[in-house]
Amino acid sequence: MAGTATSRGVRLAGHYLNELLLTEYRRQWYYRGDRNRSNKVNTMAVAYVLAVHRLGDTAVEVEYQEDAKRIKDTVYRALVGRILTRETLELFMDAFAMSEAHCETLARLWDGTAAPRVLIGDMPPIARPNPAARTKRRYETVQRHEFHYLGADGQPVRHRTIQTIRALVDGYSVHPYTFDLSEVELEFVLGGAPSEPYQLQGTHWAVDVQLPETLSIGQAVPMEFSTIFRNDAPLEPCFRYATHQRLTDLMFRVEFHPRCLPRSVHWTEWRDYREPDDVVTHSQSAALNREHSVVQHLEVLENAVAGFAWEF
Repeated sequence: MAGTATSRGVRLAGHYLNELLLTEYRRQWYYRGDRNRSNKVNTMAVAYVLAVHRLGDTAVEVEYQEDAKRIKDTVYRALVGRILTRETLELFMDAFAMSEAHCETLARLWDGTAAPRVLIGDMPPIARPNPAARTKRRYETVQRHEFHYLGADGQPVRHRTIQTIRALVDGYSVHPYTFDLSEVELEFVLGGAPSEPYQLQGTHWAVDVQLPETLSIGQAVPMEFSTIFRNDAPLEPCFRYATHQRLTDLMFRVEFHPRCLPRSVHWTEWRDYREPDDVVTHSQSAALNREHSVVQHLEVLENAVAGFAWEF
């Protein structure tokens, strides 16, 4: 592994490393950590694994523990994407015996030659009238695939969302779906029976989808939503998705009409979706495939705004 890293490369590699430790390599540290924090990596437990690898099997337990304490802060800074040297990244790879594919992805993220797999931003939360009144999340999205279609005039004509949600509480039976009525009209829903649309605020409306069955905690259900665009006025030449929550297994696909192909397309990340902070923070050229489309996969998107932007 050679080369140098940018601050963006360090952040992307650190976030992907954290995701790998939460999933693929979890069993190697989990037994030493706090098992009540199932969605967090225990930095001390991970540091212990690194210490055992660093010192070898000739050291005694107290030496492993002392070394783990010394490098705990290094582990934390690496996993939050703050500081991650080439040597530290290689230590993680070796200590956890990571696969060749995972090592290659980490190395390419670190040196800036790979597209992101995990994208975690620092977008401010939604302002609430009473910040102290926090409501418990009732569901989580474990898969979301977005399909965006443009017509011969370069304007969007329809959009399809396929997602899988999982209940975080018992008795989850109604799922909300929101949309901007000034731009789109809900065409159909699969995976439940939608209510009549009702207004939330301004042009933002919603439907309540009655699920096929009431879900218990941990149960999941697939859903599909299809919308058609009104195109009363030209829309901004981009498709972007914003989330304040943690989403997994995302795919964004934008398909262009063969009679109106773009001059350029870029995978784009924004600081926020709200003015005046809706500025581009990163842009990377994307090539059309044989279907006149661009596709991007993300394993995790959290507290961030991302998508595609194009020019005709």
